[in-house]
Amino acid sequence: MHACKPHEDGRDMAGQPLIDRAHLARQAGGDAALEREVLELFVAQVAHAAQALAGADAGKRREIAHSLVGTGRAVGAFVLADCAARLEAAPQDEALAACLVLLIARTRAQVAGMIAR
Repeated sequence: MHACKPHEDGRDMAGQPLIDRAHLARQAGGDAALEREVLELFVAQVAHAAQALAGADAGKRREIAHSLVGTGRAVGAFVLADCAARLEAAPQDEALAACLVLLIARTRAQVAGMIAR
């Protein structure tokens, strides 16, 4: 299993949640509506990134990964951000790119559940 690949229960190999809700709440100043809006924007951005990764060359992967590092850290998606940082450093790594796409899908699913509440 690749280091960034999460378990089915929404945690990574080290047991970290895919979204750090306390971080997100701090970033939003405790405003639940703002948290929801930020998460909706995040989901849209990572969905676009996942699609773009599919046919990207190493240079484009590096750009996409760099963007995901910042976006992920801003909302508390530290597992995703760490995986993206690894891909940014090694954009030719096909397995890592595939792992990031899987991680994006799982993170999006978790966020969808958070938004639905």
